[in-house]
Amino acid sequence: MSLAEIYPGIRPGEEALTQAFFQARGEIVLDGQIGRTAGSYLARFAASHGVELGDALIAAAAAIGSRGAQGEAAMQCRYGATEVAA
Repeated sequence: MSLAEIYPGIRPGEEALTQAFFQARGEIVLDGQIGRTAGSYLARFAASHGVELGDALIAAAAAIGSRGAQGEAAMQCRYGATEVAA
């Protein structure tokens, strides 16, 4: 998801640095658990906070994947939620 959002805005000369950044981060496969969690985020925050599918998938992947608590903290900070785990 992040790749799809970032790559269209890369300026000439930024390709190698951007690629290195994403390689260093690694990838998280979007699976059923992440999909369900993203759906829960959408149900809770779409209308009130304008959360869209891409945002929900990235937050869910971060909350469940290798970045665990950081993703949940990011949702809490951005959307003012005190409890976002699905």
